[in-house]
Amino acid sequence: MAVIQSYKRVLLISICILIASLLLVPLVFMILQSTHVGLNRLDHLVFRNLTTTLLIHTVELSTTVCILACLIGTALAVLINRYNFKFSRIITTLIIIPLAIPDFVIGYAYNSIFPSIAGLFGAVIVMTLNTFPLVFLPVNAAMQRSNHSLELVAKTFGYGKFKIFYKVTLPQIKTSITGGCLLVIMVLLSEYGAFEILRFNTFTTEIFSEYQIGFNSPGANALSLVLVVIAMIVLYFEYRISKSSNSPLENLTKFIPQKPSSKIQLLFYALSMTVILTAVGIPLYVIFFWIINNNHADAFTMPIGPAFLHTIEFALFAGILSTCLAIPVSFYSIRSHTKLALIIDRSTFLIQSMPSLVVALSMVYFAIRYLHPLYQSPILTIIAYSLLFFPLALVSLKGILVQISPTYEQVSKTLGYNSFKTFFKVTLRLMLPGILSAFSLVFLSTVTELTLTLVLVPNGVNTLATSFWVFETNGSYSQAAPFALVMVLMAVIPSLALNRWFAKSRHGISNT
Repeated sequence: MAVIQSYKRVLLISICILIASLLLVPLVFMILQSTHVGLNRLDHLVFRNLTTTLLIHTVELSTTVCILACLIGTALAVLINRYNFKFSRIITTLIIIPLAIPDFVIGYAYNSIFPSIAGLFGAVIVMTLNTFPLVFLPVNAAMQRSNHSLELVAKTFGYGKFKIFYKVTLPQIKTSITGGCLLVIMVLLSEYGAFEILRFNTFTTEIFSEYQIGFNSPGANALSLVLVVIAMIVLYFEYRISKSSNSPLENLTKFIPQKPSSKIQLLFYALSMTVILTAVGIPLYVIFFWIINNNHADAFTMPIGPAFLHTIEFALFAGILSTCLAIPVSFYSIRSHTKLALIIDRSTFLIQSMPSLVVALSMVYFAIRYLHPLYQSPILTIIAYSLLFFPLALVSLKGILVQISPTYEQVSKTLGYNSFKTFFKVTLRLMLPGILSAFSLVFLSTVTELTLTLVLVPNGVNTLATSFWVFETNGSYSQAAPFALVMVLMAVIPSLALNRWFAKSRHGISNT
């Protein structure tokens, strides 16, 4: 671990505590609101048969989707980085696109074509297709920094491909895999739109019912605390698994992709084409069906241009801010092994388990009381996006930083660089794959976020998601379709940027 002078260490810790405190604002709001429920009402809400049913649904769904998303995302990332496939850059771009397709669009697409796809079965299909990129992106970034020399040594000992992966490669990317799985579970805990369409009851759907039907904010926040408890349990087990990951790697040797065998090619193309057709093809088919079957004379009365520009503005600034906030927290979390670092790291993930409606209302609550000039401003919306999707950025950065040896920083200091210059000249450059991955995750998630946007977006401002929702809720699917299509096309921009960087990294020099 690089030696940090005391005053610089205090500055780093202070920044991390401030960021963690901001991320806990929604939790404070939930606790304050829950105190108004009363013990009898709280007991009725939490300890009832429905809660047991919702808990069973949550465990079944989270376990199944997490396993499937982990297998799909990890397999695709490893295959793309270890073998030289034709059209791999195009395939990688298409693999990332599901992040830009709103979950409620995927849910509606499957429910409209296959009405029998509902309940737990439908939720598993839709959420697996929507969340596997959350595993793919951080693992793909981590594979860029995996040490190929260890695999070569294992091969000389007669290890086969699967044994090399299990014994050598997997420990190097374990942090990214567990982090991606953590994000998948957190997204599932807070998801609403797709579950409502698929008629699958979860804690979030019940929380929204408390808000919309009963107008019971305290009751809804009390139920939200159950999600936080579940998230804490998940965070504990994720920590137990990931803390045994390998130490940072030294003498890194980049891997030059090999020519795949016919069996490997068949596996890759079968898996990737299945994922692309089901996660991208079917939703796009439904979107184009809506456009082609447009029977409304006033089909495009709401212009796409302003909604597109507002979406780009929010997503761009949220991606930059969230990634910048995650950099010091990831650095302190990986480079320090204190209990404080652990507490800060774990606490920042809790916000991802909270329904976005609760996060949005907490922002409104504190803005009105303490920062009124920010109320109904784009700044508050961008801050809310950045906080909501902060864990996505943190996972990508931690996954790459855990593989960067502190030796590079120590050598830099012996050459006369101070701590700050070493961080910006050395550490950040080595973290670039993770930084790009973090920005892309937040950018794409911001593009498709709906509930928080509806609550916080300034009056008179529309985004692609809110415009889609206006038409979709009125049954004007042909009018909603163009907005959904633009959201999908927007995923190509960060996907191409990632592909260009990753391809350059894969085919670059063999040693760093």
